[in-house]
Amino acid sequence: MYTVSPLDKECFCLQLLLLHTPGAKSFQNLMTVNNNIYDSFQETALVRELLNNDNEWCRCLEEAIQWQMPKEL
Repeated sequence: MYTVSPLDKECFCLQLLLLHTPGAKSFQNLMTVNNNIYDSFQETALVRELLNNDNEWCRCLEEAIQWQMPKEL
């Protein structure tokens, strides 16, 4: 799996949505929650409660530690 920096919020949220939205066929599918289409991946991830706490960020950094040296992070 590719890693995405949490500093690039839209790409990071896109990765979260791809991981948690089985069967999505388009970006519009990813950005739709309860028949509401949101403007950004970050907004959609917030509505889907994928970014409610810091656990996801901590897990992301722990995963990054396994793949990159500290200078590269």
